[in-house]
Amino acid sequence: MATNTMEKAIYNRTELLLGEDVMGALAGTRVIIFGVGGVGSWCAEGLVRSGVTRLTIVDSDRICITNVNRQLMATTKTVGQVKVEALRNHLLEINPKAEVTAIQQIYCEETAGQFNLDEYDYVVDAVDSLKDKALLILNASASRARFFCSLGAALKVDPLRVRVAEFWSVRGCPLGAALRKKMKRAKTLPSKEFLCVYDDEVLPNMGSVRSCGTEKCMCPKAQDGPGNPDLLNHEWCSSKAQINGTTVHVTAIFGMTLSGLIIEDIYRRTLKAEAAADSSAAHSAGAERTSDGLAYKSEEARATADDMVGNSAGAEGASEISRVRNPWKTPEAVYLPEKG
Repeated sequence: MATNTMEKAIYNRTELLLGEDVMGALAGTRVIIFGVGGVGSWCAEGLVRSGVTRLTIVDSDRICITNVNRQLMATTKTVGQVKVEALRNHLLEINPKAEVTAIQQIYCEETAGQFNLDEYDYVVDAVDSLKDKALLILNASASRARFFCSLGAALKVDPLRVRVAEFWSVRGCPLGAALRKKMKRAKTLPSKEFLCVYDDEVLPNMGSVRSCGTEKCMCPKAQDGPGNPDLLNHEWCSSKAQINGTTVHVTAIFGMTLSGLIIEDIYRRTLKAEAAADSSAAHSAGAERTSDGLAYKSEEARATADDMVGNSAGAEGASEISRVRNPWKTPEAVYLPEKG
């Protein structure tokens, strides 16, 4: 089977639902994910399996035996490998033609300048560190990219309590509250609104084991191993006040929800662009415009656009914003800026 034919076949069922134009938009979209652990690795999986072929993944760690319970690429065979490299290898088994860039790095004040977030269409935050997460939120919200954030996924069991809301509307999440408090104290707030995946369940740790207790544990790190030598002995566990328990069904829901938010956003924007193109063509041909200011090829096309896209609205000032309907029924509809 020819490579291009195989790639087309990989996404046959997705294209059947979304259509050729949306698949083209997915393939041309650039996404960067910071943190590819229990949440970020599943987000990457969802994106590549859905047709996103230009993906950058960033994480500093190597795979620890304690990652196997929830991280996609973590198995007993990959323990000790660099996380981003192991995940990249896995993603290329899904689509060998995908452009997956693996960067072993910590996102922090010292390294933030290495990443030009304006180069990307979407930025995903799946970082654990409070300080680094706050920095990424500020920088990503100031960029041209559309931004989605994962809040705390540990200490949770109930899958029905996973929710999506705008950052300032999140309630019941200790990490979200800590981030807002930190930003208010520093008087540095995000430049735009953005959606977060969160869960308001907070359970106690029932166990007492902090370490896996085996020779394969990467905490503390071994004295030699693959990857960036400057990060060889880097690890997070010893710096944490408490290590919290996690379950794969919750972290995977978080990650897949993040990928779904991106896919849905591309889908809606592509439909909106098609509707606008139809309107422009009809108007140029002298067609009578409909009451909502758009002309459609059929009543079915109009109904689809009305149902899935919604109407655009003028923003204060020069920029235009588009209303994104919220299927999760969070307190308020969210407005995301159009990309210039």
